[in-house]
Amino acid sequence: QVASTNQLAINWVCEVLSGHRGSPEASTWEKGKEIDRSCNGVLECSSRFCSVQSQCAPAARGVDLHRQLQKTCLCDEPIRLRPCGVESSTYLPHGGAFFINSG
Repeated sequence: QVASTNQLAINWVCEVLSGHRGSPEASTWEKGKEIDRSCNGVLECSSRFCSVQSQCAPAARGVDLHRQLQKTCLCDEPIRLRPCGVESSTYLPHGGAFFINSG
């Protein structure tokens, strides 16, 4: 299954959060360099009756996201941001990686 999904290559727009610094030379994952991310969600039409039903990734920067939300769907209804709620942490110790996903 991993091979058929291009090694799970799904790209979600995420905000990078501050994690603890840690060290890439650490011998345990708990002390490795930590990178925390929070999913920004998805843009979609606000109409339940939209015939287009398209979804797209929100911009990573706030000013660009605000611009996107001023646009309308192809059906002429407002676009809304549907939050995701998923957060992930990647720990990078010496010689490996440890991934935690929640939400």
